[in-house]
Amino acid sequence: SFLVPYDDECAALAVGVRTFNAPAKEFFTLRGYTLFEMGDIIAIEKSLNIKGHNSFCPCRSCEIKGVRNVTDHKKLYYVPLTQPDGRSWDPENLPLWTPERLVAAIQKFDEISATIPDQAAAAKAKDVLAKFHGMKGLPALRRVGSLHYPRSRPWDTMHLFFENIVPNLVKLWSGKFKGLDVGTGSYEIPADTWDLIWEETAAAVQHIPSDFVRVLGSTPGYYTAEAWAFWFIYLAPILLKGRFPDTKYHTHLCELSDIIKACLRFTSTTVQVETLWQDIIRWVRKYE
Repeated sequence: SFLVPYDDECAALAVGVRTFNAPAKEFFTLRGYTLFEMGDIIAIEKSLNIKGHNSFCPCRSCEIKGVRNVTDHKKLYYVPLTQPDGRSWDPENLPLWTPERLVAAIQKFDEISATIPDQAAAAKAKDVLAKFHGMKGLPALRRVGSLHYPRSRPWDTMHLFFENIVPNLVKLWSGKFKGLDVGTGSYEIPADTWDLIWEETAAAVQHIPSDFVRVLGSTPGYYTAEAWAFWFIYLAPILLKGRFPDTKYHTHLCELSDIIKACLRFTSTTVQVETLWQDIIRWVRKYE
């Protein structure tokens, strides 16, 4: 792997490297540790050696399990708090991944190798276990132990919100999300209203300096994550006001906009983080 040289350097820095201090004119032992690993969703999944966001156990932060639409032979899993069979997950007490839980899960793979002599049977048992835990093996860059599993790999707002949640919500509100109808809800906005919304979007940014936002055209299919971010945070709460058949969906939109703003703060207090956590839980529960 291309990470092997870096892993070797991390190990050397953890032990200590003899380094010259020019101002003091003396040598000292330099130590360094990797505390965070940044990357998009796919890159972090590969680094953690997990199955990822479309698997039965998709989350890199907790062991929540997914469900899929077997009646229509769908293969992708989704992760509702309340599952079709009535079982539910408590968002305030999810089974979070910890280094200890990771080690315990990996030990199960070792136990299979030690107790099942037949290689084919052992491989099948490991596949079942890998599906249940959502992992393929040990994560990369684990030798030094400075990276916490999984807190050292934070989620990035660009892919989480502006490449996934926000454009998917717009598709849902447009009646174009995976063939779903509104069910018992009333959140779908007519196509001609959307045409007007996108025209108003293009007009709204004409006189805003380009340092803040690029030109937003009337075709959202070409929107980048940056465009979706500006539109959803600053324009959508205004442009979509009065457009939903039921005002509660506009309120729900504004709540997500506030959540995103909170996530983008440069600094946050402990109280603000706690409030944000509760706001996210409340938003997801309302969505379901």
